[in-house]
Amino acid sequence: MKDGRAQALKSSFAHKEVIYSITGRKNEIWIGTQHSGLKRFEYRNGVIGGKTYTQTNGLAENSVFAVYQSPDGQCGPEP
Repeated sequence: MKDGRAQALKSSFAHKEVIYSITGRKNEIWIGTQHSGLKRFEYRNGVIGGKTYTQTNGLAENSVFAVYQSPDGQCGPEP
């Protein structure tokens, strides 16, 4: 958001990727994808940053069918 208005998030991963699940809170969004693992986007100080978690980072596989948000706000792939 900028000045209270939503803006498009331009990312090269989304145009050829299937998104299975989305969750988030406040200034972050977690996205589970078909082949690209788990993606986290965070809006902080006017800038959107992102990180991708894959098998290299410890996921069992790069397909994340569901993203879970625990009662304390922690997010991750559905156990």
